Amino acid sequence: MIILFFMLIEGARIDMAAHAHDAYTHYLEIMQYQDTVNVVKQFVKENPNTYVVSVADHGTGGISLGQSFYNGTYPDPYMWYPANLLGQIKSTELMAQMIIENGMDTLNQTVLEYAGVELTSDEFELITYATSISENAERSLRTVLGSVLSGRAEIGWTTPGHVGVDVNLYSYGLRPSSFYGVKENIDVGNELWDELGLSDTMKQITESLSDMTFPPILPPETQPNKKYAGHH
Repeated sequence: MIILFFMLIEGARIDMAAHAHDAYTHYLEIMQYQDTVNVVKQFVKENPNTYVVSVADHGTGGISLGQSFYNGTYPDPYMWYPANLLGQIKSTELMAQMIIENGMDTLNQTVLEYAGVELTSDEFELITYATSISENAERSLRTVLGSVLSGRAEIGWTTPGHVGVDVNLYSYGLRPSSFYGVKENIDVGNELWDELGLSDTMKQITESLSDMTFPPILPPETQPNKKYAGHH
């Protein structure tokens, strides 16, 4: 018996950690996604008539290894120190939540307890200033915390938002013969539907969805227990 199914697996917290410039959490989320990939690959080995596609919808944060603000003697501009992140046991998102709930006077103790870092006076001033001028204190706090901790490892970030760089496209098992080179993101799905003979079906589904009326998006203040009103 042939079983047909479609499964979507999203490593959404990879993106959220990058928005927060939280390098160590970013790494851990990537490795958790890789563990899931290994499970999927094992399934493909046992069920070779399977298509697997792995791709991001965008990059986030603009991470760089070997952050340096001066062009010193080689290899200084290329050095980075990931071991400096190993003392972190909570994400900057969770630390920021705790600090906002308990007051900014708990900043030093929270970072020391959950990141293993004793903030310098300059780092403390930067964090408190960035948080004080933001219209979203918790969101800014987790990002500036991430930037400070990343700086301890010489890991840099260019933006708390999305970036326009190309993303990698991976496939495993069966795959369309056209899956190579640089392509528009919409072509990934279209080429897969062509391969499976589902293009007409997908067009019909798209047309039916375009006529649907969706409930209005409620403002965040009406949803006190919802941390994210949408994808960032």
